[in-house]
Amino acid sequence: MIKYQNRTKPPTCLCTGRGMVAGVGSEYEKSLRDAGHQVFTPTLTGLGERSHLNSAAVNLSTHIADVVNLFRWEDLSDVILCGHSYGGNVISGVADRIPERIRTLLYLDAFVPEDGECLFDLHSSERAQQMRLQAQTGWDNSPFRAAHERAKAKGWKTHTVTCGHEVMLDLPGELTDMLLEFVTSAVP
Repeated sequence: MIKYQNRTKPPTCLCTGRGMVAGVGSEYEKSLRDAGHQVFTPTLTGLGERSHLNSAAVNLSTHIADVVNLFRWEDLSDVILCGHSYGGNVISGVADRIPERIRTLLYLDAFVPEDGECLFDLHSSERAQQMRLQAQTGWDNSPFRAAHERAKAKGWKTHTVTCGHEVMLDLPGELTDMLLEFVTSAVP
């Protein structure tokens, strides 16, 4: 059963990176809602208002379970699932666990792991340490260029936007337009 109210517009779920929390980029979320889309932006365990749940046991599997449980509790299906940054790992895991509930995946300046890869498998240990530092100081040399090139090589539809890593904060209007174009084209 599809629970969302407007059956011609699928629900959208945005999984942000580890440095972001639900509600970030609310301008584009509001625009999607104004266009008739149901939008979900779960805060992953250990982040934001759920930071009190952080522990050494919180990991990617926990974050995948957060989103899978959102789908189950909200009875969501036919979802456009979008992952930003680290959220690309999360949505890949969600798609592996409940593919029947997902219409399409959208990677937004995100990691796109192959089957069996984890975030740091995609980089040398030196690069992984550099990424940790960049996450604190800025993305002068984005680690997502390789993911973008892999997606293009697979023939996936890609867009390039000139801004920083936090596109939802840097260019919310352009992101909204791009997502609306995408979700409109994803409706059969």
